[in-house]
Amino acid sequence: MEKRIAETPSGNIYLKFFYEELILKQLLNDSADIVWAAIATLFVANILLLILNTLFVPFFAVLIQKAEPYLTAVIACLCFVGVYAYRNSLFDVGLLMLFGVVGYLMRKNGYPLAPLLLGMILSPMLEQNFRRALLLSDNNYFIFVSSPISISFVLLSLLIIVLPKIQKYRRLKKDSSHLNY
Repeated sequence: MEKRIAETPSGNIYLKFFYEELILKQLLNDSADIVWAAIATLFVANILLLILNTLFVPFFAVLIQKAEPYLTAVIACLCFVGVYAYRNSLFDVGLLMLFGVVGYLMRKNGYPLAPLLLGMILSPMLEQNFRRALLLSDNNYFIFVSSPISISFVLLSLLIIVLPKIQKYRRLKKDSSHLNY
């Protein structure tokens, strides 16, 4: 089956590069004064924002502390409206509430929320690349430990998972040995 250049990932990259190059060259040649004025405006705006943000940081900190209940309510309302507006589905609103309760329970029990959020964002990419690797290796799982770099990453991952448990066990053992005396 013959593929056109736009159907391959590298072809898309080439097309996007050439398209952007042509547009940028044409824009710079035809209206360079507008482009440089826009760049200068962004530069001045960044300098002004730096000055204003530096001056008003204490005010914003106090405002956030005083208005936290109101901000929480506004953010929650915006989350509900955004989730419902995305697909007009009450099921999605229910998922929002479920994950809100899960997040609350995680925070209350001392679990960090950042790894969960990072996992939810990166998991589709991980799954897609996992499937791609298995397809390229004819469903051979040993592809993940076939090179020295992949073995080192697998061992490092296992170490990251196991090391805190070993440290906790040693700490508990050390604390219990002090209680016996």
